[in-house]
Amino acid sequence: MSVKETKLYDTLGVKPDATSNQIRRAYKKLALKYHPDRNPNSGDKFKEIRHAYEILSNEEKRKMYNKHGEKGTEEGFQEGGQDIFSSFFGGGRTTTREQKKQKGRDLVHSLNVTLDELYRGKKTKIAVSRRVCCKQCNGYGTSDGKKPPVCSDCNGRGIKIVVQRLGMGMIQQYQTRCPTCGGTGKSLQNVEKCSECNGQKTFPERKVLEVFIDKGTLNGDKITFAGEGEQSSETTPGDVVLTIKEKPHPLFKRKGADLIMNYTLSLYEALCGYQILIHHLDKRDVLINSPTDDVVKPGDVRGLSDLGMPVKGRPFQYGRLFIVFEVEFPEKGFLNPDVQNLLKSALPNETKKNNEKGTGDEENFTAEVMDINTHKTTIKKMQEVYQSDSENERGGGGGVGCEQM
Repeated sequence: MSVKETKLYDTLGVKPDATSNQIRRAYKKLALKYHPDRNPNSGDKFKEIRHAYEILSNEEKRKMYNKHGEKGTEEGFQEGGQDIFSSFFGGGRTTTREQKKQKGRDLVHSLNVTLDELYRGKKTKIAVSRRVCCKQCNGYGTSDGKKPPVCSDCNGRGIKIVVQRLGMGMIQQYQTRCPTCGGTGKSLQNVEKCSECNGQKTFPERKVLEVFIDKGTLNGDKITFAGEGEQSSETTPGDVVLTIKEKPHPLFKRKGADLIMNYTLSLYEALCGYQILIHHLDKRDVLINSPTDDVVKPGDVRGLSDLGMPVKGRPFQYGRLFIVFEVEFPEKGFLNPDVQNLLKSALPNETKKNNEKGTGDEENFTAEVMDINTHKTTIKKMQEVYQSDSENERGGGGGVGCEQM
């Protein structure tokens, strides 16, 4: 293989016929050795190694170097300043000529979905309004479809510095979008405008998107349609981003792949067993039976495997269903003497007392139904009255104090 010069190959320590992988490995080895973080005195050497790699790792630049030497690569070429580690994987910052366009504005919407739909999965359609580039002028607004000249008012920066005098020798300086070009840095003044869009560059469009919601999708998950957002000749198209918003369900609450429901049992069911019929999210009827000899207390929780939500990405795997129980007790007056005798014979006859032993001369009291919140309010009012009486007895807040001798 004939080349005009071998300086860059010699810098990396490879032959002119070296493969891309050999050049890459050589650069990695030398860059690690001479990187300024490891060897502070080798900054110039590291620049030479990086410069050689940036040319020889690019197929077109390498061909130009082999044919014309290093001078043949200088025209229009600037160092990209690639980071050593990102360059191993094709990353790093690009050269000035290779800079990517900024991304256009994303269109973000909420998608309200019921828990039933998240359980079964759903296919739906939504319509989004966006602006798209004029096809006749490629979004430049010019009659020939080419980029318009740089705005002379802001010199292509898209912004202007405004200086405002406030008086008393004071001035205010701030930055604002260029009014001439609208912040684009390009000007359509004295340029023949596109006949299709009249120089507006974009058109409004209504786009219908088909949305697939996977089983088990979580509240807050996002579904992204890449490139379906706002368009502009100055940017790459933005995205359409849909955020899942789960609607409240009358029976179930969701926690990940698990479902939680509240259920109130009668005292009979809590003691003697229960059967619960629920209409599940996939429209099937499920009959839940109590375990044998189970006694349920208020606040108890029972669980069932595989009756929760499907796991996203694994539609045949399901979470659990938890039931939080409350127990409804009979109304006052339910226990007549006959019923009391029946319960005494059926229930364990154990009366719980504290460990204190009486003297045989105890005072007897009967508990009464009382609202604790009302009781707290009554005590608070009594304390306020007592405090007021105490202040009056002390002479109030406005009396003359005694002088200490």
